[in-house]
Amino acid sequence: MVRGRISSIQVRIARPLRSLDRVQCRAHSSLAERLQHELTTRKLPLMYDYLYPQPSHMLNLTLCDLLPQSPDGRDVQTRLPSVTTPSPLPIAHHLIYFPPQVTLSQLLPDGTDVLHTPGSPFNRRLWAGGNLRFPAGAPLLDGSRAVCIESMRNVTVKGREGEEKVIVTIERRIGAVPEGEPEAQTWNRIWTDNDADAGQSSVIENRDLIFMRCKTAEQIQMDRGHFSKPGRNVKGVPRIDSYTSH
Repeated sequence: MVRGRISSIQVRIARPLRSLDRVQCRAHSSLAERLQHELTTRKLPLMYDYLYPQPSHMLNLTLCDLLPQSPDGRDVQTRLPSVTTPSPLPIAHHLIYFPPQVTLSQLLPDGTDVLHTPGSPFNRRLWAGGNLRFPAGAPLLDGSRAVCIESMRNVTVKGREGEEKVIVTIERRIGAVPEGEPEAQTWNRIWTDNDADAGQSSVIENRDLIFMRCKTAEQIQMDRGHFSKPGRNVKGVPRIDSYTSH
């Protein structure tokens, strides 16, 4: 008789736990659906720039003493290249063009902008990876006008309630743009709903950003305990002898 009562009590306790799991699952699904809709439909401003060689040239001069010499042994050119004989945009140099065109009020405490953030409480941001494509070959640094179009392709929420990680996949497309072209026409030429279709873009970059909640005081204190532990040596990046453009 006592055994039966214990079994009955155990059943009564287990049912609310299963109900709680279902509630948490629905809450997690609701958050994922809300952020997926909100972020992927967010219209981001177009970023325009002129592809003059000077920013790229200055970056080369800054890095020339920090990176291995070029495989062909050529000396670094200190003279600014001319737009009359333009060179292709080097790999990753697009990052020094098309800065976010936002005001100071649109910057967050960590110095990043508000364009991609899912909002509070996900205030911590990490870069998780990405890739780069040149579907039509690198654009020329000839001073012509170009545009960078950004949009959020996908949003994924991982982790249990209270410890969620919001993973935002951002796609950036760069292409030439004539002076005075309407924004809608620019969008239709360069951006496509199918990410495999490059449209009229010359550079396509994908970024994965992870947004998380701020750490508690206890978590920060635990992190500080790891700072005093011995570090480890990391070997330098091996020399890169060649690049591919596609």
